[in-house]
Amino acid sequence: MKNRIGSIILLILSILLVVGEQTFAGPCGPKPNGGFMTCHWAGQAVLGVGIVLVILSLLHVVSKNHCFKQGLNMGIILNSLLVICIPGHFINLCMMNHMMCHTVMKPFVTVIGALLVIAAVVDFFIRRKELEKENQKEGE
Repeated sequence: MKNRIGSIILLILSILLVVGEQTFAGPCGPKPNGGFMTCHWAGQAVLGVGIVLVILSLLHVVSKNHCFKQGLNMGIILNSLLVICIPGHFINLCMMNHMMCHTVMKPFVTVIGALLVIAAVVDFFIRRKELEKENQKEGE
């Protein structure tokens, strides 16, 4: 169970990112004419990367191989950095700073993305220590 805590934290955070983006921390709604503002597409991109993070986290939970989990941690770190950069950097948000995309979506994505990076980096170094200990035992 101790080895799975990091995996479970990554899974919970990635699911929170996807669910939050679809519910309370999503972009602005459609215009009266039915069209969408640019922040809608930022939300769609966050959703796509969030789904990738959920899949990587699920693989992290079910895998027993420490080396494979190391690679998954690197993938989670890179995708988390990507999701942080999407709203407002790669895809523009609305022009007015008081809109929901600026006040709710961007901070939410930034915080959850940063927590994912931190959790994956911590898990990476913990597993690295475990791998070094296993390698030392094999060498003796």
